[in-house]
Amino acid sequence: AVGGASGGAAAGAVDGFARFFPPFEDVSLTTIKKVTAARLTESKQTVPHFYLTVDVRMDKLASLRAQLNAGLEKSGGKISVNDFVVKASAAALKAVPEVNASWMGDKIRRYKKADVSVAVQTEAGLMVPVVRNACGLGLAGI
Repeated sequence: AVGGASGGAAAGAVDGFARFFPPFEDVSLTTIKKVTAARLTESKQTVPHFYLTVDVRMDKLASLRAQLNAGLEKSGGKISVNDFVVKASAAALKAVPEVNASWMGDKIRRYKKADVSVAVQTEAGLMVPVVRNACGLGLAGI
């Protein structure tokens, strides 16, 4: 018998394995989740990746953000830390155009504008909107 259970093989197998695995629920995939999974898998397999880590002191940025948001309070606007990250990423892409490029097989294409993709978790699943020309936008525009 599987897992020390006796009796019917199917029931014994399920009950035996249940000791090792928590209860679960299979959830059907929405179209957006299927597309997101396919695109993330494709990206990971076909695009070179490298990872950098850095410690950042955010005190001055947090203070500036609070000041800017106080000024936007009446209009209902709000600037997030993520807006600063997008803006800094766009500035870095403009400063180092060799990074703002795509491999085209027989050439390298360098982009003149800095478009930045941002992964955002929503109730419908992971969405990845593109902030077009992020280098030309202000923080509130991002």
